[in-house]
Amino acid sequence: MILYRHRRLVFVLVLVMLPWLVGRAAAPSPDAPVQDFRLLVEPLSAEWEARLVPPLLQNLLRIAPYTLTRTEAPEALRIVADTPGRLALLRRSSASAAGKLSNLELLEVGPATCMTLVVHQNSPWRDYAGLNYRFSRPLRVEAVSPGALQDFQRVLTAFPITGDISLAVRPTHIAIQRLVAGEVDLVVLDVPRRGAVDQPADVMKFVMERELRLLDLPPSLFVESDSLREGEVLVYKGWFWEQPQIYRGLCDAFVLAMPTSGADQLVYTLYSGVAPTATPHQPGFFEKISDAVHRLLVAIGILAS
Repeated sequence: MILYRHRRLVFVLVLVMLPWLVGRAAAPSPDAPVQDFRLLVEPLSAEWEARLVPPLLQNLLRIAPYTLTRTEAPEALRIVADTPGRLALLRRSSASAAGKLSNLELLEVGPATCMTLVVHQNSPWRDYAGLNYRFSRPLRVEAVSPGALQDFQRVLTAFPITGDISLAVRPTHIAIQRLVAGEVDLVVLDVPRRGAVDQPADVMKFVMERELRLLDLPPSLFVESDSLREGEVLVYKGWFWEQPQIYRGLCDAFVLAMPTSGADQLVYTLYSGVAPTATPHQPGFFEKISDAVHRLLVAIGILAS
């Protein structure tokens, strides 16, 4: 009897400690190498980060659970080139400004972003050249992201503006509200380039609802710009009998920087998604009408018999 009780006690102890024993056996050793995967992202506006980063992280889950780290473009490229398990999302112009890229490949992702200049409806300026004619105070300019500020600085390099200029970076909605209140003279947006969807961006709708005005860029700037390319931003689609309202801006593509070794396999993995599952057939309106008529005729035939 005593031996039987001991066996029962051992059995209960093993049953209680089994989950702990299995967890200890499955846990990795402290000395085992753990691969760390990170996506380094150049500082973006909130709108662009919400548009680009979540889908990219979702696609990268096919490879590994990447974590997000915000890093300036030159440092991000250096880390990608030197550290395994690192990728970087940045503007093409930022990659070009970093110099020669050794052992790195660039894959263009998402729509390009286009620099768009916005002024108050009552502003005396009608185009970019008019910014040279202003009061004695500095020109107050606010960009919605560091990249938009860099694009505007490239424009300033090609077409300098006389006088002092105050530059700052603020979130889109705050910068627009300050422009409406007269606390800012010019806001630099980064709006998606016109694409296949052919719908105005949410930011552009937000701007036009406040009756602000877009400031045209000098035509010669599209020829002289080297790192940026001319592109169109859809401002207002209009009705079917109206011509869409278009803004000509300077556009910059987003790229994913990756090591040259294994780049082909990475691109293949990113673009080889699982085939969509077959959805059950949903009858259309005419199919429902035809089925109802068929049921009615059958009922009439039964009653007539």
